[in-house]
Amino acid sequence: MQTPSVVLQPDAFEDAVETIATSTDSNAVKLADGTLRGGGLDAIETLRKHLKDGRIPPSNYLTHSVTGKPDMSDHCFWLIQDMIEPAVPKLYASLYSALSPSNVVQWLEERRGKSIAQLQIDAAADSLEKAQIDFDSTGKDYAQEAVRIYKERLAKISNNSTN
Repeated sequence: MQTPSVVLQPDAFEDAVETIATSTDSNAVKLADGTLRGGGLDAIETLRKHLKDGRIPPSNYLTHSVTGKPDMSDHCFWLIQDMIEPAVPKLYASLYSALSPSNVVQWLEERRGKSIAQLQIDAAADSLEKAQIDFDSTGKDYAQEAVRIYKERLAKISNNSTN
């Protein structure tokens, strides 16, 4: 399901990042997170600018970490991934995700000008390809299940983007 975009000024997304990075008010942090999640391409662009932001937020809101204690770069990456690759079981996302902290900037740059729906389609296609290669080489049941899940996801989001 695609998150509806909200019409906000780009400064609203910078303000949201700053709130997450500096606020101890959990309600304000949740609201800021929601603003970013619903902000579409403009929010993704703002988040991309913070992928090297090493600030440690004072709240306990951040739970995902790439390399230890979660910082803003981790949170920005996870938000981008959640917007582009939603509803993917964590096991399969960790094995076959199109996005990683090391490739997200280049991946987005190569797709500049595409809509969220198009980015979601590209990500699902990339993940399906990774899962298919894994299944073809290993025959593992989890890889076969991932192929099925990504085929279903790709069909669903492709259908939704044409409606």
